[in-house]
Amino acid sequence: MAITRRTAALAAALPLALLLGACAATGDAGDTAGTTQTAPAESGDAGGGDATAAVAAAQAEVDAVSTAPDQIFVTEPLSGSVAGKKLIYAEPALPIGAIIGDRIAEAAGEIGFDLARVDIGADPAAIATGMDEIVRLQPDAVIVTAFDPGTFWKSQAEQLEAAGVPTILIGGIACDDILADCGSGDVGVSLALVAGAVSEQMGKILAAKVIVDAGGEANGVYFGDPTLGNSPYLSKGFVDRLAECSTCSGRNQDVSGADAGQALPGQIVSFLQANPDVNYAMLQYGDFAIGVPQALQAAGMSDFHFVTQGSSPAQYDDIKAGGSQIADVPVPLGYIGYLAVDSAARFILGDEVTAAQVEQPMVLFTKDFLDTSDDGFWPGVEGYRDQFKALWQ
Repeated sequence: MAITRRTAALAAALPLALLLGACAATGDAGDTAGTTQTAPAESGDAGGGDATAAVAAAQAEVDAVSTAPDQIFVTEPLSGSVAGKKLIYAEPALPIGAIIGDRIAEAAGEIGFDLARVDIGADPAAIATGMDEIVRLQPDAVIVTAFDPGTFWKSQAEQLEAAGVPTILIGGIACDDILADCGSGDVGVSLALVAGAVSEQMGKILAAKVIVDAGGEANGVYFGDPTLGNSPYLSKGFVDRLAECSTCSGRNQDVSGADAGQALPGQIVSFLQANPDVNYAMLQYGDFAIGVPQALQAAGMSDFHFVTQGSSPAQYDDIKAGGSQIADVPVPLGYIGYLAVDSAARFILGDEVTAAQVEQPMVLFTKDFLDTSDDGFWPGVEGYRDQFKALWQ
């Protein structure tokens, strides 16, 4: 079992980490066991032309996510009303669960849902109890944050599916009806948001930034906890994208999320000292960066740079200051909450829900662009609230 009471105890230290990858992934998204490495970059002038081409290609990818979209991806109005329909939010005992829940409540009030927020805790027993209560309440739709059905609420997922109740998962890893088809024996949901494919795309974007910053000669390492479910996808995106650059190389290095802000900074420094050829790093979450800039400075490595995804204000401050962290791919939590409510309504009404309309906005935060105007988080799309509301009239 991927989440234990040890993991639940990390909630305060790793709120966004637990949202984005609460459990070990199923399926093969890349090998994260131990340290794996791509072919090393060639040295010397022979690769000069290849490095130039690699930078140009990566720069185009960075440019594509250097400005935020101005339109939500949902375009069709609802076909009817969901006024009075019962929507239940399964709220985990994690700080991020309340943040998402508040946005869901806001959106539910606008669209007309009768919303109930049911506490499901953060350990397996509490999750099972909470999900049993949700089944008993006979909802019209359910939104769950962080914990996937295959590990934590399999029987309840099966009961909800049998009753024709759509389920939407935010931040866990699960197959679904829209983005990732379920195989034989898999327990999925109607829609999984912020899941594996999104994580892989984040890794690719961050690798492109590293390639550009390194002048096409990046030797990168991905530090991730394989027990947090999105790690294989982030790693695959990052390491595989580096492998496409003939003058670059990449590898994985397993770490424990339990060490974030404590032993992890020293572990990262020790790895870099033992592997002086590594010149860039990706950390699985912004929370993994806690204490890392200070540890690098103390070790005389303040020129070493790293990137992350899902950071918090402390990491954004380091980016703004031109510190060790040079980039982050943020998660638009408010946008995701509104999108989940919109999708729940469409499932209930029998309206079409497509991969295109549930696409997650992507942007790259750098020193030159940081937008945390949505109560400390990236809005995803400026004015997303009003754009969604216009489709709900």
